[in-house]
Amino acid sequence: AFGMEVIAYDPYAVAGIEIATGVRRVASLEALLAESDVVSIHCPLTDETRNMLGAPQFEAMKDDAILINTARGGIVDVPALVAAIEAGRIGGAGIDVLPVEPPRPDDAIVAAYGNLEGSRLDGRLILTPHSAWSSPESAADARRLAVETAMLYLRDGRLRNLVNGEHLATRRG
Repeated sequence: AFGMEVIAYDPYAVAGIEIATGVRRVASLEALLAESDVVSIHCPLTDETRNMLGAPQFEAMKDDAILINTARGGIVDVPALVAAIEAGRIGGAGIDVLPVEPPRPDDAIVAAYGNLEGSRLDGRLILTPHSAWSSPESAADARRLAVETAMLYLRDGRLRNLVNGEHLATRRG
């Protein structure tokens, strides 16, 4: 982790996972936000995580902390994020995912990004086009997983990651 101490918060991870992964676990999101210089989000978008990071959470972060979101756009309250950066509450953000993709022209992030020059956001807000996964390694991994999934179905008649039709999950004899 670039020589950094990694701390993590996951209310659903089993006890001891921090030992196996070499991280220091904290007991709450608030503790993680208060201690972290860089907050990188790695969770699914659920009812529980929607807008999980908003104005109160940005207020709890260090003034020079950086937020990285490559998980899902709806986890971060984007207007609150823009306001936190503009107010100097956090140091900046790198955002690869937005609540609506492609963003609408009237989205707060589009307006903010369109007026970076000379603003408090200049050099503190980086947007990428939902491509954080894109690397030669991830492309090879995607191909390998697709072949493994096809082989599992052909060999055992089951699919391990089917999301659109339970009736197809097992092959009928």
